[in-house]
Amino acid sequence: MKNEVEIAIFCKNIKALRLEKKLSKRKMAQMLKISTKTLVSLENGIMPPRLKTNVIILINKEFGILPSEMFEMRTQENRKEEE
Repeated sequence: MKNEVEIAIFCKNIKALRLEKKLSKRKMAQMLKISTKTLVSLENGIMPPRLKTNVIILINKEFGILPSEMFEMRTQENRKEEE
C-alpha cells in the first residue's frame, strides 16, 4: 500500500513540476528522455517499473530536486522554501 501511495505522489509531482516550470508535455518529455506518451501515462499515475530510476536521476540533474523530494507532497510552502 505504501508503495502505491509513493508512486501516486511521485506521478502527481511530475505534473506539478512541469506546470511549475511552465513546460509543455513535449519539452518535459524531451528533458527526461522519455516519450510524450510515457509522460502522459506518468502524469496519470501509470509508471512502467523500470522507468522510475531513470526519471528520478534526470529530474535531479535537470531541476536539482532530490529523489526523496519527489516522493513527498509538493505544496506551495515547499516550493517557496526552495526558492
